[in-house]
Amino acid sequence: MIDLVKCEIKVYDSMVSLIPDEILKEELAPLSITIPNLLNTINFYEEDFYANNCNLDWWCLWPIERVDVPQ
Repeated sequence: MIDLVKCEIKVYDSMVSLIPDEILKEELAPLSITIPNLLNTINFYEEDFYANNCNLDWWCLWPIERVDVPQ
C-alpha cells in the first residue's frame, strides 16, 4: 500500500517467512525513490509540504514497512 498522506510504503504480507525483510526492502527500494520524485514532478503536494520531515529537500526516500497481519 502506498500511503500518500504519511509518505510511506506499507507491505501487507501474510506469508512473512517466504521473503526476508532485507530482500523485501531491497526489491521495493526503487519505488521509495520513484514515487516521491514522480509526485514532485506533477506538483502533487503543496509547496511547503515535505514528506517524512525532510527539511529543505523537495523529496526523500519513503520508508518501507511490513505490517503485521495474521499468518
